[in-house]
Amino acid sequence: MTDRKTALPLAFALVFFALPAAPGSADEVEAPTSKENIQRLIEVFKPPELAEPIDHGTSSVYLELDGHVMVPVFRNGRSGSVSGGPGARAGWRVAGPFAVELQYQWNADLESDPVNLITVNGKVLVFTEKRVQPFVRVGLGTIFGNRPGHSDMKSSFVARFGLGADYWVTKNWAATLFGDFVLPTDHFAYLTHFSIGTGLRYRF
Repeated sequence: MTDRKTALPLAFALVFFALPAAPGSADEVEAPTSKENIQRLIEVFKPPELAEPIDHGTSSVYLELDGHVMVPVFRNGRSGSVSGGPGARAGWRVAGPFAVELQYQWNADLESDPVNLITVNGKVLVFTEKRVQPFVRVGLGTIFGNRPGHSDMKSSFVARFGLGADYWVTKNWAATLFGDFVLPTDHFAYLTHFSIGTGLRYRF
């Protein structure tokens, strides 16, 4: 019985000393610094590099679906209500940084009456082969719908001034973020507003 009690601790001791020794002070491994930890996180969440640079210089056609919020700007003592809705955009990258777009927006609740906007936009992009591509655009078109307290449909001229950025996930798919200042006239002058939204684009 005594031999068994002595043998068990001895066996554990042999196993313990047989294990590789921890690095001593001479070979001590330094703990990573905060800067190194942050760099590792960036590497983990960094999107994979594209197999080849995106060629934005070639002519291409694209379609985009988006959602937007319209924030009214007071004008002549009146303003519409905060609203939003879906939108769509068909574009043609003519060449280099230049593109032409046909844009449609439907707004669900502007002073209880939905309105529609259609504009033709000229778009200039910062020419780059990187994933992020900023742009500016100017558009002219029409806004139409029923005004509060009126049953007949009216239409008016509208101008659009915007900027934003595209983030290309792949060579064909991109997410876009935009902000436009929309300036209607005549019957809908009180609906001057900022349109802020995001969308998903596919390039053919």
